[in-house]
Amino acid sequence: MIKRDADIDERVAGARRGRNRAWSKAITAIACTAAAALYGPSVAAGADTAPSAPSAPNKVIAIPNLQSKACRSDGTGTICENEVISALDHARAVLGFGPYRLPQDFLQLPVASQFLVLANLDRLAYRELPIVGVNRTLNEKATEAAVSGTAPKSPGVVHGVIVDGFGSINLSGQIPNPLVAYYVWMYDDGYGGPNAGCKRPAAPGCWSHRNLLLALVKNLQISMGGFGGLVPSGAIGAGIAIATTQPQTRIPYLATWAALRHQGAGAHRYALGTLPHLPATPSRVQSKSGGGSLTITWREPATPATTGFEIVYAPVGGGSPKIVEIPSPSTSYVVSGLDPGTRYRFALAALGADGTSAFVIMNVTAQ
Repeated sequence: MIKRDADIDERVAGARRGRNRAWSKAITAIACTAAAALYGPSVAAGADTAPSAPSAPNKVIAIPNLQSKACRSDGTGTICENEVISALDHARAVLGFGPYRLPQDFLQLPVASQFLVLANLDRLAYRELPIVGVNRTLNEKATEAAVSGTAPKSPGVVHGVIVDGFGSINLSGQIPNPLVAYYVWMYDDGYGGPNAGCKRPAAPGCWSHRNLLLALVKNLQISMGGFGGLVPSGAIGAGIAIATTQPQTRIPYLATWAALRHQGAGAHRYALGTLPHLPATPSRVQSKSGGGSLTITWREPATPATTGFEIVYAPVGGGSPKIVEIPSPSTSYVVSGLDPGTRYRFALAALGADGTSAFVIMNVTAQ
């Protein structure tokens, strides 16, 4: 299991749900496990280990702000999913790779096929063998992983073909769509990210989910299954199951890499369309407490134009959160009625026509 120490805890995030869901800052219940034994049944790897894989990034690449109105109102809609693809392209650029070359109908593909395309483009970038295709049995294992939040056992055989190695990863939480799960697995899985198996830089669980996706596999056929959608908890869940078999085995596939390449995977320059323009985060934020009140001041972002600001605050450790909206161009606000000696958490964001900026967080003891 991994949890992100959210900048805004679940109580504060809960106050904003419905009209202003802060996806990227409220991933407070990401459940994620990984189990990998892709070199054969004799490798009994668990949640804190994974097969050998290409070197991981020096540090995590945290997912950018996803607080647009599109992601808050329709997380699985085209605009929000394109925002995530833009974030994936940015992370790839940080590592020195070009953007993901996706079929133009990428968003209409089943989630398992989307995961296949993304994983193979990353595998090929590191000169690894591609995954051959998506299999129904492995789809069921990926679904089991996402729904249960645990690592399922190997199926043993896939349509009569003996499985040499098997691994799975899963994630569920307050995310707008399954593409975010792939981002977390691939780019935000190291020290400083939400991976609870990576509490120190050299912990064995660091990048374990990424390592499964990029596992160094030689002389074996790789198949996968994928799932993305609502799970019983009401959250969005995602899972991937990967199996290796002897080469050139006849496994039935629902989708193949060869067919997806024919549709443009790896070659087509995907058109993101018009993406939301979110305001920058307020800068030079300062606070001063006294007399049961707190004065917060900030500098308004230069671009794009802001329509106002929002302050969400609540006592640390308990109590109901409160939300205050301040019209632009105000750059200060006095929060009154605080209990002296009580520690509060304050979150400040800029509001724009397309959505909300990332938050600036302050923990302050009222005077």
